[in-house]
Amino acid sequence: MVERIRKIVCIKGLVHIMIITIAACIFMAPPVSAETHISTIYHVYLNDQRIGEVDDEELVTKAIDGKIMEIKKDLALDLELFPHNLSIVPEQVFDPVVNNAQTIKDIVEQVEIHARAYSITVDDEIVAYLSSEAEANKSTKQVKLKYIAEEELTEFEKREKNGKASEISNLKVGESMLTNIDLSGNFLISKTEVDPQKIVTSKEASEILTRGKQEEKIYRVKRGDMLSVIAKKHGLSLNEILALNPKVQTPSQIEVGQEIHVQSYQPYVSIITEEVELEKVEISYDYEVIADSSMFKGEQEVIQQGKEGEKVTKYAIISKDGQVTEKKVIGEEIVKSPIKHIVKKGTREITSRSTGNFIWPAVGGYISSKMGYRNGRPHKGIDIARPDERAILAADYGEVISAGWDGGYGNKVVINHGKGLTTVYAHLSSIGVKVGQSVAKGEKIGVMGTTGNSTGVHLHFEVLKDGQVQNPLDYIQ
Repeated sequence: MVERIRKIVCIKGLVHIMIITIAACIFMAPPVSAETHISTIYHVYLNDQRIGEVDDEELVTKAIDGKIMEIKKDLALDLELFPHNLSIVPEQVFDPVVNNAQTIKDIVEQVEIHARAYSITVDDEIVAYLSSEAEANKSTKQVKLKYIAEEELTEFEKREKNGKASEISNLKVGESMLTNIDLSGNFLISKTEVDPQKIVTSKEASEILTRGKQEEKIYRVKRGDMLSVIAKKHGLSLNEILALNPKVQTPSQIEVGQEIHVQSYQPYVSIITEEVELEKVEISYDYEVIADSSMFKGEQEVIQQGKEGEKVTKYAIISKDGQVTEKKVIGEEIVKSPIKHIVKKGTREITSRSTGNFIWPAVGGYISSKMGYRNGRPHKGIDIARPDERAILAADYGEVISAGWDGGYGNKVVINHGKGLTTVYAHLSSIGVKVGQSVAKGEKIGVMGTTGNSTGVHLHFEVLKDGQVQNPLDYIQ
């Protein structure tokens, strides 16, 4: 401590010695008697203001060291502490009279003890003081770890140290790689001196950086808003938001469009990250339909089966504080080209092909009830039950003229085959065609069921000629 203080006072001591030397040259010193003594005293200055003198420089050193030790006892930080703006100037005088106790008391009360520290400044505003540069860097790393996985950050720092942070190598499909990290704002770490009480830990500094400072804002009330909800949204209690808005006497007084004063925290820094991601994307195949007038409507033939392709897309993903703000394509590579699906469809009118000779409209089964009177009522068709499978088939080529619910028939389909012939299919559990659709002979049009007035799973099948009911067995071959 003595050596440090000596360095501080060197210039002032030299000035005082020069003054004393010049004075000795101009005036003759009085003769020294046996009772006259020459001694060295030490003038103590604080911020260039003299506060007293002592006859032993060590008294100042010990007093300062004592104050430093008291401060260190209250701090959990390992700091280099030193007196601030204190200087000591020696002077030789005759028969000095000093008050050591008062001077030391004034020194201890008035001297400022500073610590060598490092400040974090954001946009020219000092945000925090830390005990070392390592602690300052640690705090910024802790901010990054709030939004970046530690393993990912470590790998990035390793590549950054080797100058390869933005290089993409060995990246597989489905993986991503961090390529850049930025802190928003003008961020600076500088060496400084400060009151040790202002120094915080790296964890505290990281919380200050991410929490930020409160800023007052104006919120315009929307329909359905309540003051308590507005307060909660901005991290305030109801009493706090009422204090910010003295004109609002009760929470129920707010109106749509009213301006409400609110406060919210704005972080000092945000973490901006960029990563590259590889993703396998399916390429849909195109469809091509070739019209063929030699084929009847409803007939079709697959010429070429379509197959999806694949491509690997490279994305650049920009995030702010862990939230994606932009995702853009920066490269694509087709690894498998899609194959077009080609279908040939008939355009020839089906009605001109109707033969009037119908096929069995079910897959197997037997006639459980013939056409005629049943229970005193006419049964207009035949019932087919217990099929091998429940598919219902169009008895001949034709066009669907009705498809839907019809009372006791349940789900019913009616097909016009031309030449005055129509067929009726009833009690279906589900319908597979729609009105206006052309169907081919033997094409599946629905599923056998028991909808409507039915006592079990079966198909009710009718044939009409010019609107008159016919016996289906006269037409089925």
